[in-house]
Amino acid sequence: MTTHNPVDPDQLVRLVEDWCQIDPDPRHHEILHEELNRHDYATLADRFAGPLRFGTAGLRAAEGPGLNRMNRVVVRRSAAGISDWAQSWLTEDSRSPRVVIGFDARYGSLSFAEDSAAVFQAAGCQTYLFRTWCPTPLLAFAVRELATDVGIMVTASHNPATDNGYKVYLGGRLSDQWGTGAQIIAPVDTEIAERINHWHTADQIPVMQAAGVESLDVDEVAERYRLALADSLQPRSPLTEFTADQAIGARASLRVVYTPMHGVGGVVFPEMMRRFGYGPLRPVAEQIDPDPDFPTVVFPNPEEHGALDLALSTANREPETDLIIAHDPDADRLAVAIPSPSSPNGTWQRLSGNDLGLILGSLFLARSGSHATTTNPQVLARSVVSSPALARLAGHYPGAECIPTLTGFKWISRVPHLSFGFEEALGYCVAPEVVRDKDGLSAGLLICELAAALKSQGSSLWEYREQLQTLVGSGLSSQLSLRLDDLSVIPQIMAHLRQHPPASLAGIGPTTLVDYADPATASAQGLHPTELVSLSAEADPAHPEVPAAHLSVQVRPSGTEPKLKCYLEVHLPPQRPTETPDKTAAASRLADLLARLEADAETFLTQPLNPER
Repeated sequence: MTTHNPVDPDQLVRLVEDWCQIDPDPRHHEILHEELNRHDYATLADRFAGPLRFGTAGLRAAEGPGLNRMNRVVVRRSAAGISDWAQSWLTEDSRSPRVVIGFDARYGSLSFAEDSAAVFQAAGCQTYLFRTWCPTPLLAFAVRELATDVGIMVTASHNPATDNGYKVYLGGRLSDQWGTGAQIIAPVDTEIAERINHWHTADQIPVMQAAGVESLDVDEVAERYRLALADSLQPRSPLTEFTADQAIGARASLRVVYTPMHGVGGVVFPEMMRRFGYGPLRPVAEQIDPDPDFPTVVFPNPEEHGALDLALSTANREPETDLIIAHDPDADRLAVAIPSPSSPNGTWQRLSGNDLGLILGSLFLARSGSHATTTNPQVLARSVVSSPALARLAGHYPGAECIPTLTGFKWISRVPHLSFGFEEALGYCVAPEVVRDKDGLSAGLLICELAAALKSQGSSLWEYREQLQTLVGSGLSSQLSLRLDDLSVIPQIMAHLRQHPPASLAGIGPTTLVDYADPATASAQGLHPTELVSLSAEADPAHPEVPAAHLSVQVRPSGTEPKLKCYLEVHLPPQRPTETPDKTAAASRLADLLARLEADAETFLTQPLNPER
């Protein structure tokens, strides 16, 4: 079916008729004809204004009929294009491409996965399909475990219930040493998109019944994953220093409230934790079962305000809860909340992605950083928009380094010799030799290992974080998002920011601007050019009446949604040994600076939209 930019009702009628000839979903036929009967031409025009763009994040869009929606036509074309691309790279190898496919519990995910398997099988690929829904980390693990060349995960992760998506991983003969099991990067996305575009007539794509597809049992793969994690994380767990009986007792005593946010993490995580020796997790009853409507949250994203409200309520009802673990719907992200010792009456603090990245990363430095050398370095990584606090901590360990990368785990996971990587958006890679992607399951296990060890020693994650702050200083971070209906406004805002940067941030200046779209600037940081502007300001050391502080604002377009993302951080350096610690004053100053920084950021981001202000 060719791409159109429809403008008149007659053309829309023809497009609907053509679409109904190739879309095997009768529900979509009803939707289109209802919209025609209502004369809802704007919606119909939007549906056929595509095609849906295939990028490094694969596909992600609202589920429904049309060229730029997620549906069985788009999925079949995508699978055919990926198969063609894979076979074009394996022409000198007599063995067929090997493909593994997983899917979550969203609307349409099962049929998208089955259609993909039918297309790959018909193309001569050796195809594996999970029998039922699975978390994304399990699919990423299967790519490495089964030595497949391609992995497909049908998921829209933490997007709204109306959406679905299609993520692509490479392994086996189609990847290099550091990219096995990682998501695709450029130019692979462009090459695949070109192959997809060759399939203009989706109804002519060969499909084959599932008889030849090898079915994967999620429990069996999960057990192989658990065993691999046990080998990988054992040297990094603080419980390694305990006797066997002490470790058993520490794990059994930890009280954890858990929510998979209506997603598929609950299919694997509670049983995995039980097999590691933990007691039963305390589930958030309203959210423990997969539900594609995500009825208790506006956005099924643990980063969003209010997303953890039910988990907090559950924790306050459950006596002696030590921490809250939350996964997003496909369990590749992890959120953690801990009780506040200064507010014993049910007050909890959610750890930011930067907090958790520092805490988890410290385990890798503490357990092996002292043994790192220049020839055998301890390599950690963070996205460039994440806090540099872990890099400051790595500076205390000879031979250790924390490398900045472009945003996204497709870059973080490819860092050579990686032992740990994170991004502020609740993504952590704690076992890259097991899963070369963000993995909320393994990260959840490791944070529980630390919490159990600390509890048995009379300490807590709160106190552990405070100890780290004596080395790297304290900080607060937040994120602003500017959602825009008109995508053409985004480059206008970015251009205005480059040409008219603010003179100061939260009253501290002057401001330094770094433009990562400039090739020379990006190269100096070891990065590819990217659409990212970084602003920073530092209290002038020449003016001791102004306490030291570092402020940063980083702005970039979202890679998956129509919005600008703005990352803010305020950092105060460690107090000198001669200074009397004043945690209350430091916390108050951080909160004040961050609030002022947020107000400034909102002003200079929206100023191009309101030039009269």
